[in-house]
Amino acid sequence: MLCRRWIEGDALDLPFTDHYFDAVTVGYGLRNVVDKPKAMQEILRVLKPGWVYGSSFGPVQHEFS
Repeated sequence: MLCRRWIEGDALDLPFTDHYFDAVTVGYGLRNVVDKPKAMQEILRVLKPGWVYGSSFGPVQHEFS
């Protein structure tokens, strides 16, 4: 399902089901998070298998099956 509206949520408790997104990008968002490992766990939780993750703090990472 394509999300066509802004949804506000907590980076440590994202309001999406597991494996919801094909890709996630973050632009300076992690610099304001106190518990970065927990935020990354949430990002990985909502990514589908074969995920792609992009961040302003490093290169695009991916896991293709």
